[in-house]
Amino acid sequence: MLNDVYYVGNNGLKQVAASFDITIDYVEVASYREALALLAAGEVDAAMVGRIYGSRNYLDFNLLPSPLMVKPIQVRPAFSHQAPIGFIQALNQRITLWKQTPDSIYYQLLDNWLGDPPPTPAPRWLQPLMYSLTAALILLLGVTLWTRKQVKIKTRLLAEKTNCWRQSWKKGKKSARN
Repeated sequence: MLNDVYYVGNNGLKQVAASFDITIDYVEVASYREALALLAAGEVDAAMVGRIYGSRNYLDFNLLPSPLMVKPIQVRPAFSHQAPIGFIQALNQRITLWKQTPDSIYYQLLDNWLGDPPPTPAPRWLQPLMYSLTAALILLLGVTLWTRKQVKIKTRLLAEKTNCWRQSWKKGKKSARN
């Protein structure tokens, strides 16, 4: 990507390649998706994308992942023992709030660096609705099976009564002839 920190930043691919006197013909793209699409089409020999984006999307392009990592980092907040507990709790609450809000700075940064839009959370009413519909479907299935059984029972009883009436009628006809 044109402005990707791993491409043009300090210790980015351009600077690392130059420091080793490696000549690379760069094809600059606007997104990680475009980089993988060019690689899948065979228009480039390699593509550099973020680790998380690559691990989540390489199969979509029928590609093989590479173990090569450029400037791996991890960011973890650390606090001294003297840090006010209220500050730590406030930070945790703020991060939790950001994760619950699709248009927060958290998701804007993820979208910027990973290239994926934030996941759209399911509405709160959806899960109870699904449970209710499942329960209604199970109830409907039970009522249907019970009704079928009742129809079979009543049909058998009706057939027995009809058979009795026929036999009685035939006996009545025979006695009337005699």
